[in-house]
Amino acid sequence: MSISFITENATIRDHLLSAGCVNSQNTRDLVVSFIPDDFCRNIDGLVNNLKEQVKNPNRTVIFVNGGDTILGIIILQILTGNIGIKIEVLCVPETSKKKGIGIKLLDYVKQLAQIMKVPVYIQPISEELKTYYTNQGFAYNPNGYYMFTPTSVLSSSGGTSVMGYKKAGKSTKSRKSRKSRKSRKSGRSTRARRDH
Repeated sequence: MSISFITENATIRDHLLSAGCVNSQNTRDLVVSFIPDDFCRNIDGLVNNLKEQVKNPNRTVIFVNGGDTILGIIILQILTGNIGIKIEVLCVPETSKKKGIGIKLLDYVKQLAQIMKVPVYIQPISEELKTYYTNQGFAYNPNGYYMFTPTSVLSSSGGTSVMGYKKAGKSTKSRKSRKSRKSRKSGRSTRARRDH
């Protein structure tokens, strides 16, 4: 089982190679031929959209290659001017569910975003998917999509993503400060108990 990709973008190709993906020798049409009609868990219209996205030369395709089958696939659009990555489709068939394949694909997208220093966007279509992406580090954005902002973007923009939205949650520094205050406080109470 390997993580392979297809892209016509030389910069993206180099970034994916550096992240450990394998440049697929398969054509886009051959990859489409490996996708059965029930690949996307029978969500109406999604498999046809997936096949069209795979054929689109302006899309980057990352997939888990299981030999003569595809175990999961993610389609990316690199936004004009390299300002972000939009996930068009992420599909893992029922037979590959609960094996960590979707998470593995997302991890490669996050690595790509880290290297490119750009955020990743997706518009989940169900509450279950909103929860899934939230658990993978994506935060809801008021514009109706979910966004993952890699640390390289936060550090280069002073804590704000290139699209102008702050990352959800507390900074690492503030968490460390809280832990430090907590340990100092617990140390004082221990000393106070020993003195009595």
